[in-house]
Amino acid sequence: MDQELITSLSAEAAKFEAVVELDHESANELIDNLKNHYIKNDSALLWWESLKHPAKVIAYGDGDGLALMKSQMACVKVFLLVTDESPPPWKVFFGETADLIEMIAEQRFFEYCLASEDRSRLAFDTHHNEIVVCEAS
Repeated sequence: MDQELITSLSAEAAKFEAVVELDHESANELIDNLKNHYIKNDSALLWWESLKHPAKVIAYGDGDGLALMKSQMACVKVFLLVTDESPPPWKVFFGETADLIEMIAEQRFFEYCLASEDRSRLAFDTHHNEIVVCEAS
């Protein structure tokens, strides 16, 4: 995992009163829960390529992927999993969708996943400039 990215995200998170950086244990617990519920291949690095449930893929090309992600994750509170094409453990933040999208906008491009607070929906921003949205069935 790119430590410079994590440091920058942590600094951005500190600017938002409602954004929380999960501790290592809580982050791993969330990741395991999501993996068990959504992912077919336990060793998959790119989760969006190994989903158990049908997914909607929305290509955004040169468009505004962050605005698209925000519209797809209209729930108020979400978890941000900083995957960046690296294996877990991943850094996880929790907060309002708008705040987390603003944090992401201040960074270089990186792959990430947003999970709804109730864990019923995942959305990935991929290196193919696509948003992949999956809902639990």
